[in-house]
Amino acid sequence: MFTKKKPFFLLVLAISLAFYGSVIPSSYSDNHPTAAITYSESGPYKSGDEITITATFSEAVADSPVPKIAITGSNAVSATVMTKTSTTVYTYAHTVDHGSGNASVVMSVAKDVAGNAITATPTSGATFVVDNKSSSQYQHPPHIHDEVTVSINSDDTFVLDVKDTDITNISANVGDIIKITISVGDNEIVEQISPITLVTNFAKKPSDMNNYFGTNTLNGQTGLSVYELNQNETDQSYSYGELLTWNDSTQIIRDRVLTNHDDVGPLLKNEQELVIKYSVIANNVSEQTPVMVKMMDDVYMETIIVLPFTLEILPNLSENLSEGAAQEIESSVNDKSEFFIKSDKSAYVHGNKVVITGQIPIDDFDPKQAQHIEFSLTSPENQSIVKGEFAPQLDGSFAYDTFAMDAIWKTDGDYIFNFNFDSINSNLVISYDNTEFEISNIESVVTPPVVTPPVVTPPVVTPPVVEEKMIEKILPTCGTGTEDVNGICQVIQTEEKSKGGGCLIATAAYGSEMSPQVQMLREIRDNHLMNTESGSAFMSAFNSVYYSFSPAIADMERQSPMFKEVVKVGLTPMLSLLTIMENANSESEVLGLGLSVIALNLGMYLAVPAAVIVGIRKRI
Repeated sequence: MFTKKKPFFLLVLAISLAFYGSVIPSSYSDNHPTAAITYSESGPYKSGDEITITATFSEAVADSPVPKIAITGSNAVSATVMTKTSTTVYTYAHTVDHGSGNASVVMSVAKDVAGNAITATPTSGATFVVDNKSSSQYQHPPHIHDEVTVSINSDDTFVLDVKDTDITNISANVGDIIKITISVGDNEIVEQISPITLVTNFAKKPSDMNNYFGTNTLNGQTGLSVYELNQNETDQSYSYGELLTWNDSTQIIRDRVLTNHDDVGPLLKNEQELVIKYSVIANNVSEQTPVMVKMMDDVYMETIIVLPFTLEILPNLSENLSEGAAQEIESSVNDKSEFFIKSDKSAYVHGNKVVITGQIPIDDFDPKQAQHIEFSLTSPENQSIVKGEFAPQLDGSFAYDTFAMDAIWKTDGDYIFNFNFDSINSNLVISYDNTEFEISNIESVVTPPVVTPPVVTPPVVTPPVVEEKMIEKILPTCGTGTEDVNGICQVIQTEEKSKGGGCLIATAAYGSEMSPQVQMLREIRDNHLMNTESGSAFMSAFNSVYYSFSPAIADMERQSPMFKEVVKVGLTPMLSLLTIMENANSESEVLGLGLSVIALNLGMYLAVPAAVIVGIRKRI
């Protein structure tokens, strides 16, 4: 009997299970809820973009604990609570930060009503892309912030502004420690700025200079003292002729606290700055020279800027006249009734100390009047280069000293020292001949002779002491890279910013901007093309096209070693042809040779392959 009723029993059981299964809430299932991720706008995203990330859950989730979202990879964010829109929809507002790459969304904490934990990996939309490099409109070269600090022996401190048009000449002495502090930033993380190079001591490039450091030029001259700071490698330093001794630099990365921000890219969230302190010891005398900073980021965007000061190294001023010289002065002024003025040498060269002594007739001199001697120094071109006043000794004798330096004594010949005291007006001829120094400096930096002047012991007198003062006004004398504008030294075209940096494709192919191939391209551009009107016009048109696609090619080279080698092979013939341009110096030579090089390149890269293809097709 039972067997006859079995089919009916099974039918009832199936219907019951189907009914109760349909009315049992899903919250009582043991399935784990999942989330599908969507974004308020499509990517890729760049720094500063604000997007809303929405998580739509597969079923209702409990109010507690509140669902959290975390982001790993680029733009990492630790687990953060989301905002509830409904029982199945939660949102999170995200501001894209710096960096580039894939970012992954991870869900956590949330549970459904039955207590089942959320599946961490979303079913869709789990990743998004941050790309601060993909478009040239988002690329910006690294920049230097306004504030620059220079200190001498940690005593004298100069606080300057990069935008200053008035150039400050800072003088140090042999043996001084000079420290230069700058702050730099970028539209991405500052760890990607490298190298950051400080360059000074500009002169004609010596033939035996280390070529690795010989690529830093300004107004046709080469920086002979270089410190290259590398954030991820060992720093490199160099000073031709050991004019300077570089100490190790110091650097810190910190939050940017100042609010000023130039047009150098988007203002980053939690923007940081790299603060660098360069330190150098002055070994020898040098004339006034500019100081330049070069820096590059990881996509080979480069900035070159001349800082708003010049640096001059003078002899050690602690040296005084020797006791022997003092005796000579004292013996020469025994007859105090006659006026005389003389110099300690008949002729001077660069670096010599000039000592001028003399006597005011005692009958014409009253120390109680505290009258000063007025003087001026006039060049062979009849230009006043130094003027001022100083006090004589109480017995009418006087001594004045200065240094013969190329920074001020720019012309060889006879200089006139004019002496004026009361009714006495006298001129003393001082001969300056620096031919030997100028010739030798073409090939090397010469250490000018440093005279060890000995100490003058002023005559001991009984009258009350009159304080001796010397007021010297030096007219502006501007060094390389600066010019005198209304009595103020101003930098000639001080700031150069390379919008696209160097040759991005060649730099990526050969691995460094210091490779011989890239240096050759840079020297042809700077020393041959940019010095002519036609060459400058060509480079302007070329750059507008080249930098529209070269960043993408350079990125492909870095990502694919095989592609990098293909590019390198393709560049080799072109580099060989470009060596022809090293012979182009005049406008006509640049135009003629330039057209020839262009024609040869078109023939090599277009005509020859086309001829080969046509030949193959004919045979087929």
